[in-house]
Amino acid sequence: MRTPEPPDRDDHEDPPPRLLRPKRTTRPPNNYAQEQEKCTEQRETRSQQSKRTQDKTVAQRDAVASDDSTESEDLNTAKLVKELVELRREIRQRDDLHREEIQKAQEELQKVKEEFGATLAEVRHELQTLTDRPLTLQSHSEACSQNSHDEILR
Repeated sequence: MRTPEPPDRDDHEDPPPRLLRPKRTTRPPNNYAQEQEKCTEQRETRSQQSKRTQDKTVAQRDAVASDDSTESEDLNTAKLVKELVELRREIRQRDDLHREEIQKAQEELQKVKEEFGATLAEVRHELQTLTDRPLTLQSHSEACSQNSHDEILR
C-alpha cells in the first residue's frame, strides 16, 4: 500500500507575493582604519572641549563660594579640634582607671599567692610530722594481734 501523493501546489494555491528588497551595497574596506582614526579624534576633541567648559564653570563657582566656604571650614575645624581634645581627655581618664584596676587585681593576686603558700607550707609540715611520728600503741597492738592470729591459725 502506497500513501497517496499530495496534490500539487500549483493546482490549489496561489503562491505568496515576493517581497522586493533593495540590493545591498558594500564598500571596500580601504579607508576603514582612517575613518576610525577620524572618529576617535572627533570624540577626543569634543570631550576636551566639554571638559574645558566644565572646568571654567567650576572655577567660577569656586571663586564665588570660596569666601563663604573658608569661614564655615574654619568653624568646622574648630569644632573638630575641640571634639578631638575632649576625646583624648576621656581616653586618658579611661586608661588611668584601667591601670588602677589592673594594679588592684595584681595586689589581690599577690595576697592570694602568699596565703596559698602559707597554707601549703602548713600542710607540708603536718604531713612531715605525721610521717616522722613513731608507731603508736594502737598500731603496735594491731601488729601484735595480727601475729597472734597467725599463731592461732598454725
